[in-house]
Amino acid sequence: MAYEELRSKFAVKIAAVQSLTLTADIWTSQAMKSHSGVTCHSPKGNDMISVELCAKPLDTRCTIAHLRTALRDVCTAWGIKDEAIIAFVTDGGASIKGAVRGEFGVLKHVTCFAHLLNGIDQAAIGLHTTTVPSEAGAELREVPDNEEDLDDDGDDIQADGSGSLQDLVIRVKKIVRFVRTSTVTTAELLSLRKEKGTPEHKCLKLMQEVRTRWSSAFEMLERFLQLADDDIFAPAISSLHPELTAVAVETPPESIWSEFDQRVRDSAVDASQDAAGGLPIEFRQYLNRPACSRRENLFVLWDQLKAEYLHVYKVAM
Repeated sequence: MAYEELRSKFAVKIAAVQSLTLTADIWTSQAMKSHSGVTCHSPKGNDMISVELCAKPLDTRCTIAHLRTALRDVCTAWGIKDEAIIAFVTDGGASIKGAVRGEFGVLKHVTCFAHLLNGIDQAAIGLHTTTVPSEAGAELREVPDNEEDLDDDGDDIQADGSGSLQDLVIRVKKIVRFVRTSTVTTAELLSLRKEKGTPEHKCLKLMQEVRTRWSSAFEMLERFLQLADDDIFAPAISSLHPELTAVAVETPPESIWSEFDQRVRDSAVDASQDAAGGLPIEFRQYLNRPACSRRENLFVLWDQLKAEYLHVYKVAM
């Protein structure tokens, strides 16, 4: 009863929204059951309101025709009109992309930028050959909420000893997997941290790379470097696994990934490099501003910039 009342209230609010964005996701559980999820996003003042509209099993194959029906049913159930949908974001898989384009129009489909970037770096490293989640089918496993349950060794490419980035990442993955699955090693690491005065609830743990989790390879390597010198390669730990004695860790003052991340955040756009020319003065002035932080609330930022960039504001918002 409480659910129905709450759902009715949200349905009225969503149906009244004049512009919104939808995101759709498809995943397969360990029981080899496909599920679909749709989330609605709309601005309210200086905040973005997100509501999960559905998360339900798919009883049919994930074909374009079936997905079109499933997505349309969600919109109908919540009273969402096509003209209110500004964009429909997916992971870029062929089936889900085809369903959105066929049902709501080509111009409304947007591929998730994070999935694009994640695919680029994995392809560059050669770490995995799996497809995006919506196309992975039964072999894709559910990423559990509890990090302790993570394990992603099903399609590992074997390390070849070449010293390449791919080889390095794979060797780190093996070490992480060993540490996380060894009760003795886990206890030894915890003991080392406690000896240094770190409270148990603040003791960092190794993080495993998972192919479907954005930036997890970077996070795994970053955490590995944090713990490597003092803990993982301590004599009490390295003696437990031969792989640990064969790896020399050198921590550069600047990580390639962190340096790139910092440059993206701090860079300013050089408008003088624009080959087209003829840009309005207001737009050129805006392009010469330092890029804002990705963690900054853009609604608040544009509220502050509205008077200064009136025409650009209309396009951005």
